[in-house]
Amino acid sequence: QPLIDERDTAGHRVRDRLARMILLTEWWDTCPREAGAPDWNIPARAWTAGDFAADVWAHGLNGFNRNYLQNKFRTLIPASALIYDRFQTELLIRLARLAHGKPVTRPASEEQAKTAAWQTMIEKGEQCIWNPAQVQALNDIVEFARARQLDMTIVLFPRKPGTLTDTAKRTTLSRFAQDVRELAEPQGVRVIDLTWTTPLQDADFMEDFDHVNAAGNLKFAAWALDHDLGFLTSTPAMAAGR
Repeated sequence: QPLIDERDTAGHRVRDRLARMILLTEWWDTCPREAGAPDWNIPARAWTAGDFAADVWAHGLNGFNRNYLQNKFRTLIPASALIYDRFQTELLIRLARLAHGKPVTRPASEEQAKTAAWQTMIEKGEQCIWNPAQVQALNDIVEFARARQLDMTIVLFPRKPGTLTDTAKRTTLSRFAQDVRELAEPQGVRVIDLTWTTPLQDADFMEDFDHVNAAGNLKFAAWALDHDLGFLTSTPAMAAGR
């Protein structure tokens, strides 16, 4: 908000060309936060050193703002497996496999078990989605964009195909998409559901089953700009006069 609303000495917006806002989300973003869950890692993605210093001054060093330092430390030496593993905890597991004469990568049996666990988790997600506090936060973001006349789009981001059962698509995922549309579209916000409609395959996702890998991101970007996100190549109507 400080960056978006910043004004110069004459009172004009510093970033007056800003015309769009895109929110990427998925079903579990509207589930209530569990006790003891890790702190949100937004500082790792969006903060500057000034943001970090201001937050530490106001709240002291804590789990939330420490994400900024951890991300800086991890990206300082990106080629170091030891530093990377400090936050991923995969190295010991792989070394144990190697010591037992097994392949370093996850064996097929573990892959199948992890896939089954994800399938069950998503099917059960219908029980936790649309938590009032999280829905209010989503609506606050929509109102924030509308108040600043930003052309807003909510994108339901692709999920790993193998983790999505027909039951999950019929229940958790369809209900979530419908709920988002009912909240956003009456307020003039575009909603694009890409949960299982893109060309992405299981191999395009990282081992965590959650994030798209580098090759998958290139594939997704090329496809999306030719399809559902093609509007990003043109100027928003409301920004044409700026």
